[in-house]
Amino acid sequence: MRRISVTATLLLLPVLLSSACERTKSATPLSPSLAGPIAGVEISQPASVAPVQNVRIPSTEQPLTLTVQNAATNGVRPLSYLFEIATDESFNVKVFTQTGVTPGDGQTSFRMPNPLAAERLYFWRAKAYDGANEGDYSPAGSFAIYTPVVVGTPSHQSPGNGSTVTTRQPTLQVSAASVSGPSGSLSYLFEVATDGSMLNRVAVHLVAGTSLALPNSLVAQTTYYWRVRAVAESGHEGPWTAPWSFITPN
Repeated sequence: MRRISVTATLLLLPVLLSSACERTKSATPLSPSLAGPIAGVEISQPASVAPVQNVRIPSTEQPLTLTVQNAATNGVRPLSYLFEIATDESFNVKVFTQTGVTPGDGQTSFRMPNPLAAERLYFWRAKAYDGANEGDYSPAGSFAIYTPVVVGTPSHQSPGNGSTVTTRQPTLQVSAASVSGPSGSLSYLFEVATDGSMLNRVAVHLVAGTSLALPNSLVAQTTYYWRVRAVAESGHEGPWTAPWSFITPN
């Protein structure tokens, strides 16, 4: 009978233990103790859904929600998603990174925790991974954040509604309209009509300030209606004021 020495047994023991350990890991691929990528596992690219390419997004519609079409995998481990936003297409200057996003049903969405700075162009991408293997990034998408121009409504100052003026060339005065965003300077469009519907206009003037001294005399003892709107240098217009009336003197 052959004898196996104690020394040979001890030398074989680490090999046996290592093989047993590898078999345990292979049998439990979901185990956190899994080390390294699993051979043969492939994870596809997610497809960008929103924001769509080159879209311009008002800063008032933030924080953004990023959405991708889910990636596919032939592995058994569950996928998570990584989202990245940068100010350059090479993603050297990243302004946001989020890992560990749980996939949704068919699509995966992530709502940003905070707004991005306005007047900037951004690039975004995503990829799927299972903790050991990872897929390729989705093609980089781009979007711009801008501050929308919002022009408010000026307020009537004088002449008062229904009042009788002292001259047939009165000065019409309003308060300045509010404005937000890159509007440029404001001008004011004045209209005067003989009817409250402002269809029969007798004067239309666009002026740089908030007052207009009518350059032509109106008909005496006649009721007129007037309204004003602010017009931004950017081309944006604010709402009209409600028509007010005044009566010219005898």
